[in-house]
Formats: sequence, structure tokens, C-alpha cells
Amino acid sequence: RHGGVTLHETAALRRTSMQQLSSLRHSSPACHPHWSVALPSDTVVTASDIYSVNNHQHTLINLSWNNTLPFSRIYFYHIRKAGGTMIRKYLKKVALHYQIDLTIQENKYAREEVGSHPHTMYVTNMRDPVERSISHFKYEGRWDCQQLVKNDSFVPTEYNAMPFEAWRETKGFVKSPCDEPFSFTGCAVNCYIQTFTGEGCTSNEWQSEYELALNRLMRYNLIFVYERFKDEGYAQAIEDFFGVE
Repeated sequence: RHGGVTLHETAALRRTSMQQLSSLRHSSPACHPHWSVALPSDTVVTASDIYSVNNHQHTLINLSWNNTLPFSRIYFYHIRKAGGTMIRKYLKKVALHYQIDLTIQENKYAREEVGSHPHTMYVTNMRDPVERSISHFKYEGRWDCQQLVKNDSFVPTEYNAMPFEAWRETKGFVKSPCDEPFSFTGCAVNCYIQTFTGEGCTSNEWQSEYELALNRLMRYNLIFVYERFKDEGYAQAIEDFFGVE
């Protein structure tokens, strides 16, 4: 007995914790892709499941998994600076191989709700948020992209570069506006939450937005994890999953 708890009780608690962790891992589209489709269940939604975020009403949806429908379409939300270009090229090969539709969305928030389009596999990609933000800054935060692309006389130097210390807002160098949907063209912090809610600001330290974004992400069928591509076994598992090299 240790601290009033027997070794048998401690072992039972550990087993329960491991079972719960295993269940969470199994249900995560990042760890275990879903061939079935996440649809809203027939569960009655209570008032506690509905809350307001920045004067917009949102509902946390209870899931019902439907594996009777064949996939005839892939929806890919392309997270910027997280291996998305490589992934979209691969998904084009998958779509061509199976002769199915492929819809790709980038920059704007993930507008399409899971289950709103029939026979669709919902896919997105993610990367460590700090590493993604640094990569985003290097790509289009240091200098004005419009100057780089359209102004032939503009020469990027360390003297006309924006400081990395200023890259710390929800829209990169400034805060995201509350009165318009989120756009991913510039984002340094809380980017995933904004992407999967469409909300650019918060009234309770992002807690409500976090819960809504997590609810939506858990309904995706597959989430590619950028860091895992360093593992050849991970890439092979993806090819085995889709049956396309």
C-alpha cells in the first residue's frame, strides 16, 4: 500500500489510463485514418452544446461514423508551410488513379463542414506550430511579397527586412479582424484554431475556439503530419493506405 492506495489499485488505474489513451489514439485521424465518414449523429443537441463565439453561434457536433458509403471525392485543406504542396501532388495522383474528384482549398479558412458533401474523404495536414510559423515568416514575412514579385527595382536586404520579433500576431504582424473570416495568407500564432473555426479573435483566451476547432478536426478522415515524413515507414504506410505510390 502506498499513500492509501494498494499496488493492485494503482495497476488498475494505470490500465484504465492506458486504455483511455489507446482509445484517443485510435480515434485520432492523425494516428489512425478513418475510412468511414464522420457525420452528425442523431443525438439531441442540448443547450450546453451550443455556444457563442464572437457573436456567432457554433455547435459541438456528436459524431456518427458511416462506413457504407464509398468515397468518390477527396477534400484537402492545404495548411501553408506544412508540406502541403507535396501532399496535394500526391493526392492528385490518388484522384487520377481512382478517377475521383479532388477539391483543394488554401489560404481562406476551412469552410467545408465534414459531412456536408456526400461520399467525401476529408484530409488536411499539420506541422509543429512554432516550426510552421518560422517557415511562414521566412517565406513571406521578411519582405513584402508584392514588392518581391511586382517591383523589379526592389532588392531585399537585411536592412529592409521586417524583424522576426514583430511576427507574433494572429495575422502575422497585426491582429486578425473580428468582423471578417480568417485568412491564412499571413498568420503567426493560433493559426490552426483560426483555420478550423474561421474566427480571428477571441473573448475567452481561445478556449471556445479551440474546442470547436478540435471538434471539426476529429471529424476529418486523415491528417498528414509533416514531421513524420522523415520516417520512411510513415510514407510507406500512406502509400499502402491509398494503394498508390
